[in-house]
Amino acid sequence: MVPVASSPTLTVICVTYQSRPHVVDALRSAVRSALSAAETAELIVVDNASSDGSAEAAAEAFPEAVVLRNDANLGFGAANNRAFAVARGQAWLLLNPDARLDDGTVGALQAAMAANPRLAAVGPSISGAGVGGAESAGMLPGVRSLASHFLFLNRLLRGDRGGAWRGWMLRPSTGTATRRVEWVSAAVVLLRPEAIREIGGFDETIFLYGEDADLCARLLERGWQLGLAPAARAWHAIGGSQAPASTRWVDGIADFLARRGRSRCAWPSAWPFAVWLSRRRPGSGEGQTPCGCARPRAGPWPSRSRPCWGGRRRPRATFTGTNSPSPFQALRDTLDLK
Repeated sequence: MVPVASSPTLTVICVTYQSRPHVVDALRSAVRSALSAAETAELIVVDNASSDGSAEAAAEAFPEAVVLRNDANLGFGAANNRAFAVARGQAWLLLNPDARLDDGTVGALQAAMAANPRLAAVGPSISGAGVGGAESAGMLPGVRSLASHFLFLNRLLRGDRGGAWRGWMLRPSTGTATRRVEWVSAAVVLLRPEAIREIGGFDETIFLYGEDADLCARLLERGWQLGLAPAARAWHAIGGSQAPASTRWVDGIADFLARRGRSRCAWPSAWPFAVWLSRRRPGSGEGQTPCGCARPRAGPWPSRSRPCWGGRRRPRATFTGTNSPSPFQALRDTLDLK
């Protein structure tokens, strides 16, 4: 049971979509962590028109929770903004339904935020299926940060020096001091309400993927700071609330670059993605070419045979803005990734 107060110190916000198998466990972990930190918390669940009973499961397990039901899937950012409008906590904790918190996570995040009044957002060190050996936080996407991450160049640096060369996702640290970053994952993040209100919350034109990087970039532009607290620990099953896991976040990065007038960074940044994604492909099953012709997959690499384009030459990818096909989409089509 969550302690109910007229002025809670913490608001836990969880956006769900077809998340019934995960959401109750996620909320339970947040409640335990809040109780361990002696926090008075409110729970807000925003359901994006799930058909699997996600909202009902959350309401049954936590009768005191505020459950907001959307008539349609509004996307991640817009759903969170609905929660921001009614949240009463002195800090807001965003929690993916496929994430779990350690008992000491809330206390460590609150301590990091209390130590720095200009810290607008702080995330924990996240581990779990699909996370790999990197933090879910780092430097904003760009040629240097993406290349440093995917080519492991940041492993040559000592400490947290190197600017963008620290990498899009930082390498883990053995220390416990809060690390300065340029973006943190919205899978688990503690937010300062006044900072979020100052920038108007999430950009609702971004449906999913890249909205956390955009939020962080706008916070930095207003002079706020962002942090990663290694002492706080969380677990996240990447794509656990999506079956199968999507690679649409790649287009989210391309869209982020285009929105910030850096579309020329897209092609150089795309090649590390291509290598990484191709090595993570499923090793069996049937794929389809753009004209619908099935061709077999064999092993983790794409077939050596040229893709079928319905008797036409493969179209050239262009990238002049957010409404144009991105080079990431062309790469994924070439690699036959879904």
